[in-house]
Amino acid sequence: MSGYVSKTADVLQRHRLIELAASRWNHRVVVIEAASGFGKSTLLRQAIADNKEDPLGTDVLWNVGVNDVGPLRIVERIFNAAAIALNEPGIEGPGRSFLEAPGRSALDDLLLAQSPRRVCLILDDVHRLRTDAETVASLVDELPLNVSIVLCGRSLRWLDLISQEAKGQVIRITEEQLAFDEREIGEVADLHDLSEGTLREQGGWPALATLAVSGRTDSTPDFLFKELVSQLDISDRRSLIAATWMAGAPARLLTDVGGAPADRVAALVPLARLENDKLYVHDLWSDSRTKVFHRDLLLDVGQSVFRWLREQGAPIDAALLALELDEVDLARDAVLDSAFVGERFLSPAVIQHLLDRFGGRTSADDPIVLILKSLLVRADPSELENAYALYEQALNQFRAEGNLRGEAAALIGQVDVRWTRGDRFNELQPIFERLFELLDQGVSALDPLAQVVPVLLHDLSGDYPQAFEACRLIDRSTLTPTWANAIDIWTVTLSGLCGHLDVGLAIAEEIYLRTRSDLSQYELVRGTFLSGDPSRALMMRNEGHRLTLNENSNYDSVQVATTWAIMAASWGEAVPLDELNFAPPRSREMAYQAAAHAASFVADHDEDAARRAIATHLNEVGIEDLMSLGELRRWLPIGYILSDELRGVFDREAATAFLGPDHRRCWEIASDLVTMRADEGPEHASPTPVSLFCALPLSWSVEYALRLHSFNPTASTDLLAGLVALIGGSIAEELRSIVSRDLPFSNRALEALRAEPATPTLTTHISTAQSCEVTAGEQSSPVASTPGRLLQALVVRGAMTRGDLASAIWPDSDRDKGAASLRVALNALRKTLEPDRAKGEPSFHLRADEQRIILNESEYLAVDVWKLRHAIAEGRAHETAGRTRSAAASYETVLASWPRELLSALRDVDTFQVDIEALDSELAEAVVRYGELALSIAEPTVARRAALRVLAAQRFEERAYRILIRAALQDGDRVEARRQAESCLVWFDKLGIAPSADTKMTIRLTE
Repeated sequence: MSGYVSKTADVLQRHRLIELAASRWNHRVVVIEAASGFGKSTLLRQAIADNKEDPLGTDVLWNVGVNDVGPLRIVERIFNAAAIALNEPGIEGPGRSFLEAPGRSALDDLLLAQSPRRVCLILDDVHRLRTDAETVASLVDELPLNVSIVLCGRSLRWLDLISQEAKGQVIRITEEQLAFDEREIGEVADLHDLSEGTLREQGGWPALATLAVSGRTDSTPDFLFKELVSQLDISDRRSLIAATWMAGAPARLLTDVGGAPADRVAALVPLARLENDKLYVHDLWSDSRTKVFHRDLLLDVGQSVFRWLREQGAPIDAALLALELDEVDLARDAVLDSAFVGERFLSPAVIQHLLDRFGGRTSADDPIVLILKSLLVRADPSELENAYALYEQALNQFRAEGNLRGEAAALIGQVDVRWTRGDRFNELQPIFERLFELLDQGVSALDPLAQVVPVLLHDLSGDYPQAFEACRLIDRSTLTPTWANAIDIWTVTLSGLCGHLDVGLAIAEEIYLRTRSDLSQYELVRGTFLSGDPSRALMMRNEGHRLTLNENSNYDSVQVATTWAIMAASWGEAVPLDELNFAPPRSREMAYQAAAHAASFVADHDEDAARRAIATHLNEVGIEDLMSLGELRRWLPIGYILSDELRGVFDREAATAFLGPDHRRCWEIASDLVTMRADEGPEHASPTPVSLFCALPLSWSVEYALRLHSFNPTASTDLLAGLVALIGGSIAEELRSIVSRDLPFSNRALEALRAEPATPTLTTHISTAQSCEVTAGEQSSPVASTPGRLLQALVVRGAMTRGDLASAIWPDSDRDKGAASLRVALNALRKTLEPDRAKGEPSFHLRADEQRIILNESEYLAVDVWKLRHAIAEGRAHETAGRTRSAAASYETVLASWPRELLSALRDVDTFQVDIEALDSELAEAVVRYGELALSIAEPTVARRAALRVLAAQRFEERAYRILIRAALQDGDRVEARRQAESCLVWFDKLGIAPSADTKMTIRLTE
């Protein structure tokens, strides 16, 4: 045994784990996988001892040593351990020569001789056999049927057990089960007079509990570094550090900070999990951060996360992180950002937390502190006057220090307060005039103001068509992500009020597809409701949305909750609106309640009562309350416009309307499945894959297709193929599940599973720059010259016929010789792309039949050329839709990822010259366009970098020279601009062509 042994776990009889380990007698494989100190070896000892009291078979334990590697050594050690446990002669036993090393057949004979008695081979510290993965896998596959095996160790991702898992033969015990549960935490605390809170803070990690028992909790960082962090590479550490800075680090963030993929870190780091494509780590890692990681690395990653948060429009999170890093000036800038990205509706708890963190690091009259105090006071509707006074103090302080962004932030805060208390717009006019003056002076954060104000004015005046048109004219590329999203949502609302329901729904769908956030999904349901399809909205809401009444402490959650309340009232559901914690002002809360009551009356066909509810509300708040009236204007039309449809929803005969307009066909498909379960033929024609997938859950859809094979084999095969194409991936998991449950049609599922290559466990990365390289997991392999040409050809074309491929790669060979060379190269390429795939198992990445060779595009294959082309296509789509800032971000990816020698192995192959030239032109065009967009937002340095990259690849590109000239002019360097103009003219002379009109105009600006 190696690693850390937890004596605390030793003293507990962990019956729940011993019962799990007992499954080794009725399962082929039990995998116990966790980091050091989780009590893996302790569990083995307890399970073996428990079996001796009432034996179900014979346990054979082998503690893998550091030098126990190589197939012969492994078999020898297992044989000797088995011989001792079974009281049979070992290698050095009576009747056996020391020189007679046993082989696999001898081991199999020894174990098979015990049949029908059960034998379990227990391999502890099996992670030491990583270099012998094939030997271990063959043991699992080929041992006699009376033998099972326990594989216990640290990360075992390298071991392929997919065949056994597909048959339901594998039980896994992970760190989640090995960690102390609540009962065990209580037992350890009572036994050693410890605090249960301390053990919970350690995540139930047995080894850390042992340190606590011995009074050495201060050694926890040393343990974490020695046993875990020291074994992580730098990219793993960067991702782990990033995850400690925030609650849930998105996969994109980990990439941006130079970290490893989230799934890899979750597998390697204890108390880390991957959820919704975000990496979460236990607070234990955050608490030990400064003692486990080098300060320079912490600071570097922390600053990268800070920049990422600001770019994502999360300034408050960025400010808190900056304070953690002792970067007070950065924190001040980030707090100012909050005024320009719509984060003024913060919960009092967050504001107070910020104030506490600023305490002692800056003066009490720091205008940033005053801004935060304004926000805290602003959270109470009775304190609006005090909030305004604090904004005034902050405004004077910012003016004294000449901070224009701060002045603008304070002014926007004053607008917020005065608008909330119902001031007329002409009273706000002086503030807006000063904001526009600041805009003219270059406060870039105010750029959206000129576009947003017309929407605001039209909306306040009730001129919704004009407000809708003003929304559509806004250039979202000039907005921060949060403001862009806010404008999109505003447009959705106005489209419903103006009768442009299709436009609103299209925008809502686009937002959801882009962000996949809870709020955007809510807006999609809301847009569906507004567009006149309440049944679909109700179905979507029931599937993914519930009205929650807890923790509605900020603007967004209140907006969502109250919107659900109004919708729920429209559907006839009682909603306790008085339980909602509304943000100020009180009049808004009353407006939502009035709208909800009115909607419920409409649902009951009592429109007179609806009108009375609204009249009562107006009498209470008065018609001068603009915000309250605005909420009523948004919601009043809905109940009336949709009243006929809403009545249909509550019609008892229309329950199936929740399935949408094609609900009858959906029920037919479901009925067919029930009929086929009774071994009877389907009553209707076979559905299309789309209608099948839409009608039934995926598992039922697969079952439908498999059962259909008994009645219509062709239709069954087509449906399975269609489902695979439809979901853009693999249905192998569903097939494996069916096989493991031994259902009547499992044989058909097994046949389909064999026909479909198993999904890889790791993503394979292909780099075609310079020497072609393939990285599968942690293993990187340069690709030899000939297979490299073959691989790059498939990267460029995706698929080619065997004949075309052979003649392109081996142009001087005859047909037979070329075909033979192709077979050899393909075999080598398959092994390189998927080194862990079992011999004879179909390749997932490289598909081949008698005619064609295909490089299968999937989420498990990342290719640099494909990534570049995807970014180009994404950028063009953004430009077509008018999202120039998003287009620039896509083109920036092209610039950052464009290597010097792309597809180098193909550049001397005549067949692919047109392909390569086309790709080079696409890359140059995208980067040139990025340079032009950078100039449009006054970023000359970025523009110059893009232009120089293009010229490095294509020595003369007229637009690139034009960018260099304009970048110099933006910098005010007329000498450099003239020098670039002269270089451009030299190339025109060499090529014997005349410059375009745009270039002439640009050159003239340098004179």
